Amino acid sequence: MKKIISALTISVLIIMSAFPAFAVTAETKGSDFTYSKMPNGNLKITGYNGLDTVISVPQTYNNRKVTVIKSLDIFSKAKVTTIKIYKNIRRIGNTNVSKLNGLKTIKVSANNLWYSSVDGVLYNKTKTKLLGCPVNTPTV
Repeated sequence: MKKIISALTISVLIIMSAFPAFAVTAETKGSDFTYSKMPNGNLKITGYNGLDTVISVPQTYNNRKVTVIKSLDIFSKAKVTTIKIYKNIRRIGNTNVSKLNGLKTIKVSANNLWYSSVDGVLYNKTKTKLLGCPVNTPTV
């Protein structure tokens, strides 16, 4: 009987180690993001709990690349005025910024291969598709 219980325990541990749970909340100073691990090992930002007005989307967390933002409206609880998107971000699920009443500008790194910004407005890299235009973008 002990051998059966030991074998079952080992089997359960092996199965559990093959499917590690990975939903972490950033606890480093100044980081209020919630992440989920994607099948390729990179991270998706799934939430934001901070109150910063200028949000810099992290490039990495726990030595993993952050490559996806679930939706820009995850920042709607903060009184965000600026969102900075760096080169690693390959996909933004929902780019609707209508819930971000105080948003003035979206800045995208020139090194980003998928997105760009002009005068605070979010575009695809080739600027053929407008993706997000903050309501409070200053006129030029």
